[in-house]
Amino acid sequence: MVIDDKYAKMWKNDGIVFFVYKPVRCIDLTIAKEVVLQRLKLQNGMDYPVLCDLRAVQGADKAARDYLANQGSLLTKAQAFLVESNYSLNILTMYLLDEPVKVNHVRRMKVSIAN
Repeated sequence: MVIDDKYAKMWKNDGIVFFVYKPVRCIDLTIAKEVVLQRLKLQNGMDYPVLCDLRAVQGADKAARDYLANQGSLLTKAQAFLVESNYSLNILTMYLLDEPVKVNHVRRMKVSIAN
């Protein structure tokens, strides 16, 4: 099953949920709620590790970040994020460490993805 809507494309493969945002200037609370709802539908009540590609996202407002840090973590065994820049990685890392999310470990890696 593949969900391909206005904001993201997501699918399951080999026991992992792949989640790729489409170009978004700023994720707001409405977008955040929609993508979480779609991901939860895809997962159908099952926990999965999630790989989230944020490279097409330019930013997110505070309400969206709060929602995604909490509700966006529902039914996830683990989360991995692809980001475009070190700046984005630093912001994401600070947010994950500061928010009341159950984060056991944050590992920063630089990887190259061939498109």
